[in-house]
Amino acid sequence: MSVTVAGAALLALEPTYLLTISLIITSSIALFILRYTYRIAGISQTRLRCFWRQCIGERGLMLLPDELLAEVVSKLEWRDILAIRQTCKRLCSASKALHVWRNVVGQEPSDLLFLECPIQVYTAERLEFLFLRRKKAEGGYHKITQGAKPHRYSIPMDCVDLQEAAVHLVRGGRWLLIATRRGSLVYYDLDAQNHVAHILVPERGSNYSVALAVDMQDPPSLSLSFKVALARQCTDASGGVVEVWQVDLVLGNIKQGVGLRAENLACFGQEIDGHFEMLSLLGEQLALTIFHHPHRTRYTILISWRAVRGPNYAKRVHMPEYDLCSVRFLHPDVLISVLDGLLTLTSRLSLPEVTHLPDRRRQLPYSIPFLAIPFDNARPETLSTRMVFQDSIRFLVSAGRAVYGIIVRDPGDGHYGVEITKLSELPDIPHPTIISHSADYFVVWPTWLPLVLQQLCWDTGKGVHFPAAHIDACSINEPAFQLLDITSGRILVEDEQGMALFDFSS
Repeated sequence: MSVTVAGAALLALEPTYLLTISLIITSSIALFILRYTYRIAGISQTRLRCFWRQCIGERGLMLLPDELLAEVVSKLEWRDILAIRQTCKRLCSASKALHVWRNVVGQEPSDLLFLECPIQVYTAERLEFLFLRRKKAEGGYHKITQGAKPHRYSIPMDCVDLQEAAVHLVRGGRWLLIATRRGSLVYYDLDAQNHVAHILVPERGSNYSVALAVDMQDPPSLSLSFKVALARQCTDASGGVVEVWQVDLVLGNIKQGVGLRAENLACFGQEIDGHFEMLSLLGEQLALTIFHHPHRTRYTILISWRAVRGPNYAKRVHMPEYDLCSVRFLHPDVLISVLDGLLTLTSRLSLPEVTHLPDRRRQLPYSIPFLAIPFDNARPETLSTRMVFQDSIRFLVSAGRAVYGIIVRDPGDGHYGVEITKLSELPDIPHPTIISHSADYFVVWPTWLPLVLQQLCWDTGKGVHFPAAHIDACSINEPAFQLLDITSGRILVEDEQGMALFDFSS
């Protein structure tokens, strides 16, 4: 029965594959006979291998059809795939097959190589370019630590006023978002030859204070998609406006991204008797941290933006006991805060719900965290945005002359485990300010020194410490936005002409 099934399976194969299988079987039988005959004749194995190589070995791989040859090449490591191109034209052609680079890219973790479209729509050349750019960025970092300088490009910002603007570099390093003081949201395509401002959200007026937050935590879709929260406040008024937009990738005729488009999801007013210092967005929850001038206090307003109906909507207020506080979302219903000497976790549902803020903020009760951990010398204003790992959620924060990692694990029963570990010591920088980060790199800005790019090792038990890379840059006005993308090897900073792009992947 098994012989019949095997025979039927062979007959079902294409003639080319049948020929290949026949050659392989025949070659194996011939090799067995040769070995037996030569052993009787007393001929050495070395001479047998030479004879076999002359007869069929040199052409054995070349007898395979192109599809099988590409399948063999796809099993190699990426360095071997590039090296095999130097052997012959057929192997060079096989190393450029679409199947080969889909297999290479598919094995990379998504946090190391970001694709803004499904992998099926990419050409082999584009996949190879994106993969090698990521590898070159890793090599470029180590070259900078040895004194090399990254390539620098200027991006003119003739149509955009960067003063008091909020800037964000979307994951993948291609799309640069800028919320301007005129209330507009524009984007630049950094992969284009000519950097031109494209309008996502039109102007609303002038002299706004603006804040920008981006949430890319939604379940992955067919192409790049994220939400943007914009908060703006007239400099001469106490009220503010908050907007939430859905931003999607625009696909061209060949299913490649050619631009971005935005759709408004929510717009509502918010009373603000100070100025906002931080804006966070995660799912349907929005957090707006405000500094109250008369009483020199800080508080955070938490809003379920999809549930807003009319001007008198419900909101929750997070009033920490200490004024100096930075608040981020750990989960939509859990807040993480770094205060003066303390790290806390607070449930959003435990906070008081109001429709109007009282005239005196001290009438609000202090927030009571369900977990508090001492954290001496921590600088609350340096708390990074969240980073999602497979087993935890992590943050960066500076304390003294060092950068620490905050690792939060949730076993699912509500009993959170928090670990604070020192990741890097920066003895030459008295007050390092984390201005940008990825899962395995961060950039700090010392006020009088070059930018410092540092690679992280979260497994501190290994005792691995990477050298710092110093990058000469022009002055930056209080940098506080996402300007690093390690997948593309790009760092963006503000200079006199507009934006300076440092590319350490080239």
